[in-house]
Amino acid sequence: MRSQLIDITGVIRKMRGGSQSHLVKGNDGRCYVAKFAGNPQGSRTLINECIGYQLLRMISVATPPLKLLRVSQQVIDEQHFHFEIGSQRVPVRSGVHLGSQCPANPNTKVIFDFLPRKFLTHTVNLEDFAKVFVIDKLLGQADTRQAIFVRERGRGKGDIAFRAYMIDQGGLFGQSRWIFEDAPLHGLFLDRHMYSLFDTRRVCLETIELLQKVNQNDLYNCIRSIPPAWFAEGDHDRLAELFSELVSRIARIDSIVRWQLDELMRGCPSTSTAARKRPVDLRNSQEPIAPEPIALVHR
Repeated sequence: MRSQLIDITGVIRKMRGGSQSHLVKGNDGRCYVAKFAGNPQGSRTLINECIGYQLLRMISVATPPLKLLRVSQQVIDEQHFHFEIGSQRVPVRSGVHLGSQCPANPNTKVIFDFLPRKFLTHTVNLEDFAKVFVIDKLLGQADTRQAIFVRERGRGKGDIAFRAYMIDQGGLFGQSRWIFEDAPLHGLFLDRHMYSLFDTRRVCLETIELLQKVNQNDLYNCIRSIPPAWFAEGDHDRLAELFSELVSRIARIDSIVRWQLDELMRGCPSTSTAARKRPVDLRNSQEPIAPEPIALVHR
């Protein structure tokens, strides 16, 4: 995550989800999903986002770049930035917040938060879902696995292809509780059929080997550029404890992931069966490519 600050210049719309994020414009001309410190899910979720982002980059998973966004009191007043907590409106504080850069301009290119099952086979980086499965299990993801899909140029003329981007790492470490919960149903993509479209077990085991090389120094490097204002009293101490626990979990990541992987694969069609299914030819398809898109759904 780059430490260069980008100023929020305007709001496009509110996003749905518990963190009450907004799709905003930056002074660099790009669009971002802004998650604000002090949001109803807690500022710890912003720290989770940064740690998860760095680990996903270590294992080459596609995820939108994270940037630091600055919002002035003037913009807050003009755009009426606030959180709705019960019947109260709590103003967003001026200062530095977190931005997830849109992988495409949402004003000119469709960003899907869901693909019908028959189109999943045209996602060029399906294996990223197995890689992030390992991360989610290691770091105690408390939510479902969120992803968005952006259409890109296929290999041949007329081919249709999509790239998946993993979003919303705020649910790691049990969200704001900063604990590890090993729940088989957490961290799974909504359509579990997707895990049968490739050799999920092989990719998971390869990812485990990569993560076993991560040490405590690597973990602390993940938080170097996080603004101090996001940490509440006692958070640094709790994070140190959390990282100590995480190093221990990395040492036994194989056992943590394997039994949850077994539970996942029991509920999926066999990979060999899925591989024998003939892919749909989208070039002659008369059906719509996807349901109505919602750009970058962050919780």
